[in-house]
Amino acid sequence: GKVLIVEAIIGKDKEGESMSRRLGLLYDISMMVYTTGGKERTEEEFKGLFQRAGFKSHTIIKLPFLQSLIVLSKS
Repeated sequence: GKVLIVEAIIGKDKEGESMSRRLGLLYDISMMVYTTGGKERTEEEFKGLFQRAGFKSHTIIKLPFLQSLIVLSKS
């Protein structure tokens, strides 16, 4: 089986402080208001999470407006 996730993935551009990073910080504030310890993550942070959860492979497909489709598989 596979797990599909639609999630914002924050990142950096050449200057180091991209629009997606600034929007990610705003999303962090929203997540903190609605959840305990919630935050937006970078691609590297997501990769670590997937590995710790036992997923062997993942594919990230960029979608419009900071969203990405993440496809996870344990095989």
